[in-house]
Amino acid sequence: GGAEAPGVADVTLRELVTPSLVLVILGLMVLSAFFSSCETAFLSISKQRLRTMREEGKVLDQLVVQMLDDPGELLTLILVGNLVVNTALGVVLGTRTENIFAQVLHVSPANAYMAAVAIVTAVMVFFGDILPKIFAVRAKEVYARVAVIPLMAIGRLLAPIRNGFIQVTDFLFRITRFRELRAAPYITDEEIM
Repeated sequence: GGAEAPGVADVTLRELVTPSLVLVILGLMVLSAFFSSCETAFLSISKQRLRTMREEGKVLDQLVVQMLDDPGELLTLILVGNLVVNTALGVVLGTRTENIFAQVLHVSPANAYMAAVAIVTAVMVFFGDILPKIFAVRAKEVYARVAVIPLMAIGRLLAPIRNGFIQVTDFLFRITRFRELRAAPYITDEEIM
């Protein structure tokens, strides 16, 4: 092409977007959607429904209840998983998108970067967060039952990272004495009036 930047070779879209790259991006996007939907599905099951699930004794229900017995650990697992996946997805998809704009479409580097950030953010928020959460709210119990075993397996894989985050957080709480702060007393509407 004629208007390319000095030192930038003319690259085709096929050279930048290989089938293996598409599979990696799709896999990361599925994992991002998985973690986002798990957060919504698990944490939107009512306490009453959890009691019923506990009493019914079905294996998958018991696993869901077991995970929700420690919501802090469940949420940490989901957030760490989402952090790892979304960071990898942002780097892989962002770099490739920026390269497409710069090397195939011959957009200036600054504009290529801004376009990549805008597109990747929109794709990740819509397909990795909003859409999965809408689905999970509508099918929370069914989804939680389907997701519980893969989530437990991923939890074992991510345990060292999750435990590291928990230790750092505990350390920060200790040195800042944040745990010593007391919540404001609960005030009812009647007391205000």
